Amino acid sequence: MEKIGKSLKYLITWHIAVVNRMKIRDVLNKLRWKPGEGLDKYEIVIVHRGALGDVKHIDGASIKDVAKGAFTYVEDGEEKIIPFHRVIEIRLKATGEVIWKR
Repeated sequence: MEKIGKSLKYLITWHIAVVNRMKIRDVLNKLRWKPGEGLDKYEIVIVHRGALGDVKHIDGASIKDVAKGAFTYVEDGEEKIIPFHRVIEIRLKATGEVIWKR
């Protein structure tokens, strides 16, 4: 049983390492389009000057488009564009697990 636990831990560690080498656009599109996934399960943490700690958490469900260098989300009925260089990390909302980090 201990061997299975170590193997699973290795697999999870390897998966996170692979995802961290992926570009932000590829990660967002994978989460958006892969069956069983969905951006609504995730939050994106971005640099946002003036916010508490200069960071802002964006609900993945509000993301409407993923383009070449940015993503678009809706806040208070207004579309906002966030360039990828402002993304700090992507987290699973249910557990807070970081799946991608700059």
